[in-house]
Amino acid sequence: MSSAAFRVAVTLGCLIVQASPGVATLVTTAQFSGHFNVQVHAFGQACGSSISGVNVSPVIGPAGATVSSAFLLTGDFLGINSGGGALAASLGIQSLGTFSPFTQDPALNPTSFAYIWNANPPVNQSGTFAVSVAAGLGQIPANQLCGAALVVVTQHSSFQLRTITINTGTLTIGDNSPAEMVSTSFSELIPNAIGSGVGQLLLFTLADDAFNTGEQLAFNGQPLIAPGAFDGNLGVNASLVVQPVNVNAGPNNSADITTNGDFFSWNMAILNSPIPEPATGSLVLILALATAASRRARLSRRPDQGRA
Repeated sequence: MSSAAFRVAVTLGCLIVQASPGVATLVTTAQFSGHFNVQVHAFGQACGSSISGVNVSPVIGPAGATVSSAFLLTGDFLGINSGGGALAASLGIQSLGTFSPFTQDPALNPTSFAYIWNANPPVNQSGTFAVSVAAGLGQIPANQLCGAALVVVTQHSSFQLRTITINTGTLTIGDNSPAEMVSTSFSELIPNAIGSGVGQLLLFTLADDAFNTGEQLAFNGQPLIAPGAFDGNLGVNASLVVQPVNVNAGPNNSADITTNGDFFSWNMAILNSPIPEPATGSLVLILALATAASRRARLSRRPDQGRA
């Protein structure tokens, strides 16, 4: 097992930022490299000022598996007198706190906001949790909450060695022209964490529907076959897209969405990728240099050197 078997890097302060909204984008906020697995429990709903009455049921297994990270995320859109205020969330009876959006899209109208809450605890074991999100006490009401996603990263020695790279934020799509493309790139918070080979791409969007369909998805410039991917495939107003992809080594991977007019927000992208092979070539080179140096030392030694 390489020394990189259990490496974790998390930015945004355990995936929670209480700061003024910044530049709208999807950025890499967490990365896990080792025996990790990721699961996403997402849903859509009729867009409204709150979320309630929806359950998520993460399964933490096999026996001995631990939760490395769990977080709940959603997005909102600016209304005339609503949207963008602090939102309170809970899972079951556990309050996750009240937070302002950690980023927003300031250049578009209507603008979008991204929210995220640490969900460990209560998601440190298997269970069914009722999701609740609403405006915090005395805060501006939410405008259009169209769904949410619970992301759980688990660790166990039986899991395949992988690198899980998580991008969160908000990109608003389909508001400027009939054809618009937005992109996100996957960074290496852990040096040399992303290897080449077959991987998996997971995307979560909000407020998408089938009224304006035909969106296209690409990874590293290569189109992916995902018919109806962003037509509310979670039932209504939200989509979770999972696609196999060919991953490039290093921070050289990006995903693109092109829309022909449907307006929605892109709130999460996860890349599940191989871990680079150990650098055995470097080890062989070091041994060869050491052997050559030892041989030169023996050849240069005088016949009487080292005698008593």
